[in-house]
Amino acid sequence: MKLLIFAGIDWQANGIDAGHGNSDPVIIAKAAANRLHTIILLTGPTDIITDGQRVTLISNGTSLFQTHVGSGDMLSGLCGAFVAVHPADPYQAAIEAAATFAVAGELVATAMETPLPGTFYPQLIDYLFHITPAKVANTVQLSEVPTHE
Repeated sequence: MKLLIFAGIDWQANGIDAGHGNSDPVIIAKAAANRLHTIILLTGPTDIITDGQRVTLISNGTSLFQTHVGSGDMLSGLCGAFVAVHPADPYQAAIEAAATFAVAGELVATAMETPLPGTFYPQLIDYLFHITPAKVANTVQLSEVPTHE
């Protein structure tokens, strides 16, 4: 996992996004954010967004994201669009982008009679075209991790 290099944490990688280690992903993301002075969005079954101090978790999504190589690229593009709308608050922009993407993916996968990767991707694009802030707000499973000072 590339993020571990930035966080200065030892990890045994098997591929670009795979591997194993004993570190907590929240600690990894916070360390990388602090070291790079930026916002980190770490995706997985629970997405982690941090600026090194604050941490937000999003528990929506679908395992179908793992079957499509471009899912991370789509989320990166969405993050860019949300930062363009919220340039003064990139942390909030990252939360909103991740929530939108995770909720859209979850709702598309749930609505599919047979959730298959080949049909998921075009349906995800269509759903993202029509998603509303209200749909995201009513569906997102978001939590804030308390800061320890």
